[in-house]
Amino acid sequence: MKQIEWGYLIVSYLFLGGLSAGLYCVSALAALLHANGHDSAYKRIARLGALLAPWPVLIGSFLLIFDLGHWYRFWKLFVRLRWTSPMSLGSWLLIAFSVVAFVISSPGSRKMNAGGYSPKSQGNFAFCKS
Repeated sequence: MKQIEWGYLIVSYLFLGGLSAGLYCVSALAALLHANGHDSAYKRIARLGALLAPWPVLIGSFLLIFDLGHWYRFWKLFVRLRWTSPMSLGSWLLIAFSVVAFVISSPGSRKMNAGGYSPKSQGNFAFCKS
């Protein structure tokens, strides 16, 4: 049986992806707690988490590109979405997460200009509600 070994680039990507998801979830939870009238420290945590969340996953995505045998062909993953290909689905999900994280953390965002997240924005964070 063939043994599969992950190199440092893949292991680093997995760590950075988990770090980014954790930052985003903590940010969403802090935004939810702040919207429910808790301490204003939650507002700062929500803002900082939203600003930091996209960066680790982007760094990890570049590590994945350089792990490919022919890294200069990575753009072919984005030409067509293939539902049966884990690489195609994963690359599209990475792009979707990065776009959502950057939109929420952008300085022009209504949520960020309000000095935190508004109670109306709780729909974006429904996955953290229990």
